[in-house]
Amino acid sequence: VHFSPDGRSIVYSSERGDTWNIYKTDLVRKDDKYFVYARELKETQLTDTETPSFQPQFSPDGKEVAYLEDRSEIRVLNLKSNKWRTVMESKYNYSYSDGDQWFQWSPDSKWILSDYIDTGGWNNKDVALIKADGSEEITNLTLSGYNDVKAKWVLDGEAVLFFSDRA
Repeated sequence: VHFSPDGRSIVYSSERGDTWNIYKTDLVRKDDKYFVYARELKETQLTDTETPSFQPQFSPDGKEVAYLEDRSEIRVLNLKSNKWRTVMESKYNYSYSDGDQWFQWSPDSKWILSDYIDTGGWNNKDVALIKADGSEEITNLTLSGYNDVKAKWVLDGEAVLFFSDRA
């Protein structure tokens, strides 16, 4: 579950029928301030695919939702146009189990950090910098030969921290 920046919507994945898809629920009444006390909610299905879609995150500006398609491909859905784009293909990630993939929006909603398989194979991950509009090649930030994972934006998006198994 991920809250929108204004706190009036949540996105989440739900298994219904044979697969997982992404849904959004909004507070309907303007005088409802919290989901726990809401008198009226509206649910909208955002994805409708035969492959699992999950781990949705609102962009910090609230205009888009990034999510995983088929466990490892990162897609971004524009909430106004309802069109999605792939920003990182599944060949750059490998999933062992649900929830083992990591990505995070930049504070300005223009970039996404993610774990990334480049030249080291599936057992060696790097940190990827991905242009959220999908217009540029993926940039490998670490190129270390070690496992570098779970990068986070810090200092208001001016720097990146990540875990590494470098001795």
